[in-house]
Amino acid sequence: GTIYDPENGSTYSCVIKLKDNNTIEVRGYIGVSAIGRTDTWKKLSKD
Repeated sequence: GTIYDPENGSTYSCVIKLKDNNTIEVRGYIGVSAIGRTDTWKKLSKD
């Protein structure tokens, strides 16, 4: 898919992987996935 970075106005290719019920990994890249960055996103608890 694609992902948008509002800080610089750029759109990147991306792959999102579900790691568990509370965690996803988002990899954004240009052209080749090896040239990119992976961020881990965790769901916040309701507390």
